[in-house]
Amino acid sequence: MKQFDIGIIHRHEDDNLNGDYAIIIEDYLESYYLVEHWSFELNNEVEVTDLKKEYLRLATEYEIKEFQIKFKEYCDKNASGNG
Repeated sequence: MKQFDIGIIHRHEDDNLNGDYAIIIEDYLESYYLVEHWSFELNNEVEVTDLKKEYLRLATEYEIKEFQIKFKEYCDKNASGNG
């Protein structure tokens, strides 16, 4: 995986994170990525964090399209001042 790829968090110790999206910002350590973690949960939509590479897999085309839809909804909601 490379910078700006969209991944899906999986096999993470915290089951609440599994299935969330992560965009790779930087491949900064041998076994870690710096990522934007997108959960799209109210008041906890995004955070920048490090993530073990083993907990991230490349998103499928379908998952990327889902992310794009959710991201557009997030942007529209926040642009209208309702976020």
